[in-house]
Amino acid sequence: MTTVDTTTAWAPQRRQVRQALQRQGLSQARLAHKIGVTEKHISQMLTGKADGKTEMWVAMAKVLGLEWQLRPPDPNAELMTWAREQLDLELAPWQAARLRMHVAESL
Repeated sequence: MTTVDTTTAWAPQRRQVRQALQRQGLSQARLAHKIGVTEKHISQMLTGKADGKTEMWVAMAKVLGLEWQLRPPDPNAELMTWAREQLDLELAPWQAARLRMHVAESL
């Protein structure tokens, strides 16, 4: 079972959906029809041009037989990702938690 962190850009799920479509011989147009959206919307979600709503990802997973477990966003993980991408700085989870507490106390 894949765990989906809703703070991500859905990259692992994009890959899994594309692989499932290929394995099942299902087109994006057919998938779109089955979940009631446009093919363009599916295409944008699978290329990263649009994240789409969680409900759309759940609907795609259901149609394709994929099992995903959703979990709430982790603010420490968000901060760690931001620090890595924006500052080229690796934070440990405990460091991110302390930084968040420090910033909150400063406000």
